Amino acid sequence: MKYKIKFMLLLFATSTVFFSACNKTELVEPAQTTVNDPTAQKILNFKAKLADASKSDETLTLDSAVWYIEAALNYSYCNTERDLSDVADFAYDTLTVCASEQAQNLNLQTVVEIYDAFAERTSELLNSTQQKLMFQDVTIAEGEFQLITTLALIQTEKGSIVTSNFTEPWKWGLKSGKCDGTYYNKSDAALQIASKARMRISVIYGYYTDVTTISWVNTSDYDLDDPNTTDRNYCDYYMFDEDKYQSSGIPYFPEESYSQCVSVTEMNYYLNKVPTVASIVKSSHSFLHNHDFIGISMNGDAAYSYEGSYWLRHFADITYGIPHASNPPIEQ
Repeated sequence: MKYKIKFMLLLFATSTVFFSACNKTELVEPAQTTVNDPTAQKILNFKAKLADASKSDETLTLDSAVWYIEAALNYSYCNTERDLSDVADFAYDTLTVCASEQAQNLNLQTVVEIYDAFAERTSELLNSTQQKLMFQDVTIAEGEFQLITTLALIQTEKGSIVTSNFTEPWKWGLKSGKCDGTYYNKSDAALQIASKARMRISVIYGYYTDVTTISWVNTSDYDLDDPNTTDRNYCDYYMFDEDKYQSSGIPYFPEESYSQCVSVTEMNYYLNKVPTVASIVKSSHSFLHNHDFIGISMNGDAAYSYEGSYWLRHFADITYGIPHASNPPIEQ
């Protein structure tokens, strides 16, 4: 089954819709029948089968169904090329489809129902204004297929996106805003770092397959030490981690922790270390050896111990995918 680690969505803009995979809709016939890209040909063959599924008794394993559905959606609808002068930021949309059967194998008709539900939602997103689809991640848990769509949000007015370093400090997490009191309940250091980091990711002109998200990445999982740094809470970490301890042994979360500021120096340090963290996470999972780093989301939260210790930390979901540099037709 497609590998996932403690899946959790950390979303900037989330819309969750639940469907039962029971209403079949008409599939669009693929515009091409033969291509030079072997992966694309594999996907097109799958889509041709879906178009004639009612006459087939073929079944797919859950693993195969997930791969084909995700690959076909990415090939058909996603455009990873982006112009940084147009893109404002990224958001995530989630759709869950309950499979009508819980077995380890799905008949082709059921696969059609799941694919159609995802394709319909994808078309809705594509047809909405000022959005492009970057990549989609399909996973399954407890009999439910889940589609996570990454959207590039397009600016309504032309203007350059600032991918340079930070010039102002932000509070560490919980959407506490800037240290000057502005942007309260709108953003924080974690969200800002992830936003700039996403804008710096190099993307291919084509599509991705085998999209995989490693969730809850934080300093407790990856002990990252930079001997060249001497400043306070980032001397041993590539992600924000501020240790706190209560001698009484009773853990609590004092109000002053909410206003913890992350300095400009620290903000830029963590921002510039995002590719390093992504590389280390990738190297620790052998199945990601041929994947590219394609996305990240972050939030600031607290971790506790029964002894009264707690840590203010940034947690990340890091997404990887296998790139295919070609230009498939975009279906709308």
